[in-house]
Amino acid sequence: MAINIIRKLLKIKSKNGFAERYIARIEPSRVIDVDELAERVGRGSTFAPSEVKGVLDEVAYYVTTLMADGHPVDLGELGRLYPSIDAKSCDTANEVTENSVKSININYRPKKAMKQKLAKAGVKLRTKEVFAASNHIKNLTILEDGE
Repeated sequence: MAINIIRKLLKIKSKNGFAERYIARIEPSRVIDVDELAERVGRGSTFAPSEVKGVLDEVAYYVTTLMADGHPVDLGELGRLYPSIDAKSCDTANEVTENSVKSININYRPKKAMKQKLAKAGVKLRTKEVFAASNHIKNLTILEDGE
């Protein structure tokens, strides 16, 4: 088990205009939807996939409701979800109102054990191809020395 990575070419602003730099990025992969997740959990437990999906739907409803009331929600081994806001700064306290809030967001903080398990999975370079950061540059292939 490993996370597939790819090479990506970036154009970064520099003192002399733009510089080309290369960086590792996670290879896009298909999203595992709630139905497939429920199926997998069902195979590894005594619960039917429909029961798992029903529980996940209820958890989603109550997590959203609780966070809408300002509560962080601890999901055990998954970690915590926190409501957060983006707000503009004001010159005086009286200017801070509901209207100074630009957006309401959700922050996620995984448990330490989950982060450790993910780190242990490691990464694997899937291809030697280099992918461009913009659609204006075609994908490049860079060979290693001696290839």
